[in-house]
Amino acid sequence: MWEIVLLLEVSALVSLLLYVFLSKRGRRTRWFVIAMRGERDAKIYEELFKKRSKVLLPSIIGSKGNRVVAVTTVLFSLALVSFTAYKAVSSKHAQMMLVIPGVTIKTLYGIVGILVSIPYAVFIHEASHAFAGIRRGIRPKGTGVISLGPFVLAYVTFEDEEEVDSVVASAGVLANFVAAIMFVILLNALVYLLSPYSSGVLVTSGPEGLVGKVIIAVNGVSVSNVNEFLEVRSKIPDGDVVELKLADGSAFLYVKGSSSLALTNRYFGGILGVIVAITLAIMYRSFVINFSLGVINALPIIGLDGSKIVYDILKDKIKNEGALFAILMSLSAYSIILLILSIVPRSRTPSVSP
Repeated sequence: MWEIVLLLEVSALVSLLLYVFLSKRGRRTRWFVIAMRGERDAKIYEELFKKRSKVLLPSIIGSKGNRVVAVTTVLFSLALVSFTAYKAVSSKHAQMMLVIPGVTIKTLYGIVGILVSIPYAVFIHEASHAFAGIRRGIRPKGTGVISLGPFVLAYVTFEDEEEVDSVVASAGVLANFVAAIMFVILLNALVYLLSPYSSGVLVTSGPEGLVGKVIIAVNGVSVSNVNEFLEVRSKIPDGDVVELKLADGSAFLYVKGSSSLALTNRYFGGILGVIVAITLAIMYRSFVINFSLGVINALPIIGLDGSKIVYDILKDKIKNEGALFAILMSLSAYSIILLILSIVPRSRTPSVSP
């Protein structure tokens, strides 16, 4: 409960600071919900588009004929979240987690990874919307940020919103998916190259007294990396006592299934080990944030990209505005229920993350 209260206090403080800061600069602001936008900001996207950055603008984004790809992103996200909700309900373990630095993400490595990955993921998402619009002859009118305390949403508006189709709406989603694939490839390549240098399993989140410790053996079986740890642990029945031997010579006992562990490989020591750990955390969080942002935005929830894609596809087939609105509302409600079912159950399963 104290974490919720603390989060609300931080939300109020951040809103107040943003309100004061933006008001002095002539930005449109409202208490708690703060909107910042301007045509000057939109010109940044036009300048970047002229440079045709390969990192920010993959060639697939904004091309004609991408309506099939746009619909595929919606169907993929719906199928994935439906499966996730089913798995959460059947196992009574949460399959999704809200990302709240200091509350759900408590380690330094995790917080650094979040603070670096979120701005990048949000920027390429909105920039790709703008780039796709420019490529299709729709000039961005403004870009901005809506803040509810520490929860920040970004958006791009166009001079002719009616011309924004499923291709433009899906551009941000596709950009996030491309970035997620890139980061997971880089992460796995780096882990593979560093695997000979792994000297134990670092606990980044778990029971008090275990976080920050390095595990070198499980029930007497030596482990040098996360994969070996999970392999040994999988052979232990739920409810059995697990003995962890730590690098400092001590031991830690806990009942399997009673605690959630977040683990990563421990490479080297000293400052080099810290640098490697932070690099891996940034890559992992960048993958997670980009993939999650793409999936969530592709859901047909009113206000998100998925709803705009569905509307663009159905508007020429369903002339009755009331019926079309009812379909969009139904899909929104269904998607929201799936998200709630995926998040609400409390997880006790171990997770593996830098």
